[in-house]
Amino acid sequence: MTPKPKHPGGRPPGSRNKATIEREEKARIAEQMLTGGRPDRLGKDILRDFMELFAGMAAAHQPLPPGVVGLQGREPDEAKFEKYARLAMEAAARLAPYQSPTFRAIMMTPPPPPPPDPKMIDGGKVVDMHDAESLSRVYQRRVQAVRG
Repeated sequence: MTPKPKHPGGRPPGSRNKATIEREEKARIAEQMLTGGRPDRLGKDILRDFMELFAGMAAAHQPLPPGVVGLQGREPDEAKFEKYARLAMEAAARLAPYQSPTFRAIMMTPPPPPPPDPKMIDGGKVVDMHDAESLSRVYQRRVQAVRG
């Protein structure tokens, strides 16, 4: 039995063939057509873009202080400044809940009152637990009562 001769060339192992490459390219083109060529964007991303756009437009039309010379091509216009500043603030207000946490008041109950000082009752008398002499007398009487 003779061994098969080795043929050089061909695709390397694990590489994609022409049909696979073509199918992947068609899927990529179809996805671009469906999404408009842009990756999925969240509403908060669009709000941020418009906030920055309107803030830039407001800055371009911002009135200058007296005696200050503006850059060439800059057109100070108070009406346009107010319009774009208002739009920037509206977009920022709508975007804020997505960027910063909201804080709310937390109702807390007051701690319970401390328990009354522990007292010991001895023959109808109330004995203060913090008075060492009274406690020793009560203890001695109890020990004598047990001994008999």
